[in-house]
Amino acid sequence: MSAKGIMARIAVILTLLGGTPAAVALWVGDGPETTEHFAGNGRYVLKVVPRQWDEDLGSCKGTLYEVGENSRRMLWKRNLINDDAPVDVYVANSGKSVVTLGAWHGAGWTGSAPVAIYRHEELAGVLNPKQNKFFNSEEVMSFLGRYWYETALVFFGPEDELLFMTLSSGRVVALDLLRGSIAPEEAWEKHKKWVSLRIEKLCLEKLKSADANDRATGALIAGQRQIKTAIPLLMGLLQDQSSYIQVSDPSIFDRLIGTREREVWPVRWAAVKALHLLRVEVQSVVTEETRRVR
Repeated sequence: MSAKGIMARIAVILTLLGGTPAAVALWVGDGPETTEHFAGNGRYVLKVVPRQWDEDLGSCKGTLYEVGENSRRMLWKRNLINDDAPVDVYVANSGKSVVTLGAWHGAGWTGSAPVAIYRHEELAGVLNPKQNKFFNSEEVMSFLGRYWYETALVFFGPEDELLFMTLSSGRVVALDLLRGSIAPEEAWEKHKKWVSLRIEKLCLEKLKSADANDRATGALIAGQRQIKTAIPLLMGLLQDQSSYIQVSDPSIFDRLIGTREREVWPVRWAAVKALHLLRVEVQSVVTEETRRVR
């Protein structure tokens, strides 16, 4: 069998195991492409050029530019730590810090997706989430998939010296961008009210998003964080139409009477879970349905 055929079979297996198309793409397929990641204010952008197949591992390149009205000025260029490319990139409004999450062709399982913190051109720190005490026992997997940060809100602090992340339990972790490490909670005590308000704002924005993954993430965070202002939006998501189909591997019996398929409405499921955590009574809502097809 050709290499392409083998990769295609692996993709089918991962999909049957519950992987989303995006998740499968990170393990197999055509690989990452050149991407650009802007700071929130649009003044800085990191261009990521992934390793080419004929290059050595670790040849992924990142270039940070300052963005002018009609031009760009290069501030620094370096190899990133990833063998192929990072999955997600966050650039501070000050341009002083860049944080990358995950790694292509190895991003999926908890602990294998590093966090890299760059301060100016230097590598300030690399954190392995499984080894650096990001998690407690309830936070090992995300709610919607295999990425530990898939349902996280990620945002910079008011002075661009901290990066905040919500974990799958709703707990908040802060990264110290100056030291390249996890910041102790007492180090950002003064920002706690600001962080809570910021999370609420971002959560409500996600609940209104056109993207189903964003809506599901917003719902889960609303429940985890007890955001009561989200209740009207959550009630509206109980009839969300976004769904996907899971087809089971047919048994001998199934081959005779038809293959089973399951339709899942993930946004509805997330909304029900959130409303339950918010102690709001919900009538019967269809979140999945199994049927037979020929």
